[in-house]
Amino acid sequence: MNTKTTNYFLFFVSIALIIQGCKKDQDKSNWLTNWVFPIAQTTIGINSLVPDSLRTVNNDGSVNLSYVTNLNTINTNDLIVIPDTTILNRISIPFGSFLVNPGADVFQKTEVINFNSSSRLTRAILKSGKLIYTIKNYTNGILDINYLVPDAKLNEVGINLNKTIPKKEANVPGISSGEIDLSGYSLKLTGLSNLLTNQITSYITAKLSSNSPATTITMEGSLVLSFTFSKLVPTYARGNFAPQIFNAEGETDVNIFEPLQGGNFDFDKLSLSLVLENGIGADVKAKLDNFKVSNSQTNQSLNLNHSLVGANLNLARATENPYTPTRKYFILDETNSNALDFLDVKPNKISYKIQGELNPLGNISNLNDFVYSDKLIKALIDLKIPLNFSAEKITLSDTTSFSWPIDEKREPYINKIKIKMLAKNQIPLGCRISLLFLDENKKLIKEKLSNGDILAAEQVQGSSQTISATSTIITTISKEEYPELKKTKFIAWKTEFNTYNLPQKNTWYSNYTLKINTSGTFEYRMHL
Repeated sequence: MNTKTTNYFLFFVSIALIIQGCKKDQDKSNWLTNWVFPIAQTTIGINSLVPDSLRTVNNDGSVNLSYVTNLNTINTNDLIVIPDTTILNRISIPFGSFLVNPGADVFQKTEVINFNSSSRLTRAILKSGKLIYTIKNYTNGILDINYLVPDAKLNEVGINLNKTIPKKEANVPGISSGEIDLSGYSLKLTGLSNLLTNQITSYITAKLSSNSPATTITMEGSLVLSFTFSKLVPTYARGNFAPQIFNAEGETDVNIFEPLQGGNFDFDKLSLSLVLENGIGADVKAKLDNFKVSNSQTNQSLNLNHSLVGANLNLARATENPYTPTRKYFILDETNSNALDFLDVKPNKISYKIQGELNPLGNISNLNDFVYSDKLIKALIDLKIPLNFSAEKITLSDTTSFSWPIDEKREPYINKIKIKMLAKNQIPLGCRISLLFLDENKKLIKEKLSNGDILAAEQVQGSSQTISATSTIITTISKEEYPELKKTKFIAWKTEFNTYNLPQKNTWYSNYTLKINTSGTFEYRMHL
C-alpha cells in the first residue's frame, strides 16, 4: 500500500471511529462521546511494604525483615575519671629584700601536679577540659609571668602561658585570670622519671617587666597563683584501669514490625543475633541479667529464655597496632530459645540490663590498658525475620500527584468517568484493589472499590520465578460524585493481598511486583 492510499485509509477509519463513538439520540437531540486520558503507571512491591532500612535480601532473592541496633553499655566518663585538680602557690622571698632590675628573675618554682585518679594513667588525650588560672601580684613591680607545662601538648607544643601582671595599688593586688581550652591536648603522665603515673610537671617563672622601673622586692611582696585542671574528659587513656563494677540498663525502640500493622501475619522463623564486643584494652567479665521485649500498645511482654541470660561471660581485651576489638557471637532462634515467641508480641520496645566488671584480675597488663571514648563495650542486636509467611489483609499502596484534565466549561456535560486499571501481577498472591482520591493535604476524599480482584501469579515450582497474571479492573465515577472529587490532588492505589492457601507459607522475593497502568475515560453527553 502506497503512502497516499494509506492516508486515505486512515482518514476514513478515523471518521468511522468518531461516528461509532457518537451515539445520537434522535428524540432528545443529544449524543454520547468519549475522551480517554492517561493517569499514571505504578509499581507496587516489597518496597511498598518494608522500607530499605528494615529489609535485607538473601543471595537467592528472598527478603528478610531486618533490624540492627546497639544497646548503650558504658561511657568513658564512667570508666576513667580524672578529678578536678587545683594547684595553689604563694611565692615570696624568705627574708630581707633586694633590688630587681627590669628583665631579671623575681621568682621561680617547679611544681609536680598529681591527679588523684583511681586508675594509674601514663597517658591521656583529652576530649574536653579547661585550665583555669588566677594570678595575683602583691609586689610593687610589674611582673611578666610564664607558666609552662611541657608534657601537656597540642600539636606537639606544650602549655606556655605568658601574662603581664600589674603591680599592686595600695593593698589591692594586680590580677590576671582566664582559662585555656584543653580539648585535643595530650598529657604524658609519667613524671620527670618517666616511671610514674598520674603525674605531670609545671614550671613557673616571674620576671620584672621591662616596662617596670627597678623595684625592691620584700618579704611582704608575694605572687599568688591558682591553676585548676577542670572537667578533664579523655578521648583516649592508657595505664592501669582500676577494677570496677558497672551496670548498664535501658530501653530501645524497635520499629521492625511497624510495616506489618496493616495485616495478620503468621511467620515460622526468627533469628536473633547478639554480639558482645569489648573495644577496651582491658579484660571484662559481663553478664546479661535481663532481656525483655514488649508491645506498649497491647501491654504484652516476654522475657528471653536462653542459657545466655544470667551466665558470666569473659571478654578478652582489645589489642592495638592494629586496633582489634574482641567479640562473642550468640545466635538465638526457635531451636535454642523462646525467640520465635517474640513474633506473638510484635514488640516495639526492647529493654535490657547488663552487669560488668572491668579488670577482674587486676593489673596484669603492666600499665598497658587502653581505652578510646568511641570504642567501648557494645551489645549489638541483629534481628532477622524471613518473609516466609501466610497472611491476610496485607495492605500495599502507592501515591502520585493528580489533577483532572478538563476545563470547567466541559464539566456540565460529564455523564460518567470510567477508571481502567490494567494490572500485571508477578506476586503469587491475589489482591483486591481500590482507588483513593486525596486532597492537597493527602486526606481522603473518597475511596472507590474495584469491581473485581487482581489474579495471583503462578509460582514456578522450586523457583523464585512466577508466571505473571494480567487483570483488567474498572471502577466508575458518576456525574453526581464528580463535584466532590474535583478537589483531588493525589491518587493512591491501595491493594489488599491474601494468601489463598492458608496456612501454607509463602516466601516473598525481591522480584515480586505488581505493575498497574491506569487510564480514565470521560463520557460526555452533548446537546445540539
